[in-house]
Amino acid sequence: MLGVFLSTLSSLSPLAPEPAVLDVDWAVADTCPSRAEFEGRVQAYLGRPLAEADARWPVDARVVEARGAFALALEVGGQRHRLRHHDCRQLAELAASLVAVVIDPLADPGVGFELPPPPPRASPPTEAAPPVQRPVTVQRPRSAPTPEPAAEPWAPPRRAASPGPFDLPRRRARRAPVDWDPPSLVLALASGASLGTFPNVGPVVDARVGLDLRDSDRPLVGARVLAVGGVALAGRFRDDSGARGADLIAWELGLSPCWVAHWGRPSARGQLDLRTCAALSAGQLRAQPVATTSGASVVPQPWVRGELSLGLAVALSRRVGLFADLSAGANLLRPRFVLADPSASYVVPAGTARALGGIELRFLGLSSQPEKKSRPQ
Repeated sequence: MLGVFLSTLSSLSPLAPEPAVLDVDWAVADTCPSRAEFEGRVQAYLGRPLAEADARWPVDARVVEARGAFALALEVGGQRHRLRHHDCRQLAELAASLVAVVIDPLADPGVGFELPPPPPRASPPTEAAPPVQRPVTVQRPRSAPTPEPAAEPWAPPRRAASPGPFDLPRRRARRAPVDWDPPSLVLALASGASLGTFPNVGPVVDARVGLDLRDSDRPLVGARVLAVGGVALAGRFRDDSGARGADLIAWELGLSPCWVAHWGRPSARGQLDLRTCAALSAGQLRAQPVATTSGASVVPQPWVRGELSLGLAVALSRRVGLFADLSAGANLLRPRFVLADPSASYVVPAGTARALGGIELRFLGLSSQPEKKSRPQ
């Protein structure tokens, strides 16, 4: 009796614990490898059986099949990975290599064994063949063929709906800001003919000094501001006999802003400039009586005029250029001269015109610094 009791107690004693394995939460589709196969692949990459110390790396793997592919969300050792593949077995192979590297960083994922082919699925048991029965011919009335559905008529594509009141307008592409070249100091001398200052066509001489600004990458972007001083000579008016009257002379100072378009390499020989300028100047007209018995009104008269001009210039070198200007304007303040004996007078007309040509010198700026690089388009 005692031996039977002892044998019964030994049979009821707890079994020895099984060796520890990975703590794997393997939630995958039915077509994917099992948890045991996955652990086997991890051992293959480690090159050794799983040890008790490897159980400290919990593995959470979930595979979802969507859109003809398998997506794996893998979390191991605090690292998260997302993989995607059309073959779930290849996906499990990649997951096993990642887990092996986390457990043992010295493991070489490239030495894994060939994946065994999937086990063949068990074919359903064949049922016994039913007894052979002779076919019975049954004549049925022929039904009319089913007509194919008519194709839908083609319709032009609809236009996109117009923007609503709350739609934001599209922003226009911003243009690159103007990158001005270093300014150039300009000195110019010009001479020509003037009409509308005196009764006769008279010579005129002027000098100009100012700054020239331009962007060598943009041929239509340029500006120039000049201070102009000039003298009109050889003016005269006479009485009916032509012997007595007065000689006239005029001077003026003014300011002239210009827009400049240029073609050719900056400040190189052959570069062309097209200039459109406006000018406003003020000065005096003086009269000197000629062969008169009584004094004339020789007090200097103030004079103000404005004009618009169009000019063309060509560069002979980096510093020297030639230019020609045509201008038309109006005398805004018109002087008046009167002789008492003989009776003669002169009033400056309302309109004026000039034709000038000259030479200009350019200093600093482009003439003293290397040519800048063009901006990328």
